Amino acid sequence: MTLITTPPKDPSTPPNDSENRTPPPPPPTLPTLPPELQSLITAHLSYPDALSLKHTNRHFFQTTDTGVRLKVAWLLERRAQRLACPSCGRGCDLASDLRFCRGGVARVIRRRRMHGECESRAGLGCVVFGTGRCERRRRRGGRRFSLGGMRAWAFVVPVLALLWALLRGVSCGASL
Repeated sequence: MTLITTPPKDPSTPPNDSENRTPPPPPPTLPTLPPELQSLITAHLSYPDALSLKHTNRHFFQTTDTGVRLKVAWLLERRAQRLACPSCGRGCDLASDLRFCRGGVARVIRRRRMHGECESRAGLGCVVFGTGRCERRRRRGGRRFSLGGMRAWAFVVPVLALLWALLRGVSCGASL
C-alpha cells in the first residue's frame, strides 16, 4: 500500500495565483452607486419607470423625481408614439402621483408593464425596453382568452348548469 503525498513546498518559489485568488467583487447595483450617479441615472427614466423605482424603498422615494415635467414629458412621448393617452375626464391632476394615477394612468401603466402595447403598431417594437422587437409579448397561437381564479368558476359553473338543465330537459321531455 502506497500513500500519495504532495511534495513539500519550496519557500523560495512564488505562490500559485490560483491558491491566493479572491473572488471578484460583485458588480455594483443602483443602491450601491454614489448618489450623484443615482441622480444621473434616474434623470433618464420615463415616468412609469421612475414611479416604480420611487416605490422600491425609502431612499429612492425621497430622491427620485416624478414631478410635473416628467409626467408631461411621458404624456407627450406617448402622443408622439401614437399610443393611448389616459383620459382623466376633467383633465389630469399633475399635482401628485396619487391624484395623477387615479384615473386611466394606472391602467396604462399596468398594460405597459405586461407589454400590452408592444408592437401594437408596425415598427413600434418594445415600448418597455425601447428595442425593435418585444421578446416578452405573447405571440399568436398562445392563450388568448384567460380567466383567472374565481372569475373562471363564475363563468364556467353557470354555463355547465345551463347545459345540464338543457340536456335533462331534452331527455325527460315529452316525445313527439
